[in-house]
Amino acid sequence: MRKASALIGALAALGSLAVPWVHYGDTDFHVYSAPASLVYVCSAALLCACVFFGTRTAQAIGIGAALTAVGFAVYFMLDHENASAFFDGPVPAVAPRLGVGPFLALLGAVSALPALLRRKPEPAASR
Repeated sequence: MRKASALIGALAALGSLAVPWVHYGDTDFHVYSAPASLVYVCSAALLCACVFFGTRTAQAIGIGAALTAVGFAVYFMLDHENASAFFDGPVPAVAPRLGVGPFLALLGAVSALPALLRRKPEPAASR
């Protein structure tokens, strides 16, 4: 279960980088086009790295990274209509539509949490 949840989380986070996050007519924008996209990319990478460590410190850092990734995706979903963040000049007069990217980002962070929170059992101390 732990490996499957870690694999799903990593694949969803990687997939969120490849698909569009918002569509303005025929123009697609990926996460790297958004302001402060480095925050999401770093938090998703940090979360995937922390899943493979079993220490309490890695758990705390991973939980913070997961909350950051979820927060970025939710903020993006709520504020995707802010066209001035994507266009330097005139903005097309079309209604923006959300892409698959923020949903994959949420799936990646939420599905990696069970793998992060379930620690490997520590070996019993020999007497």
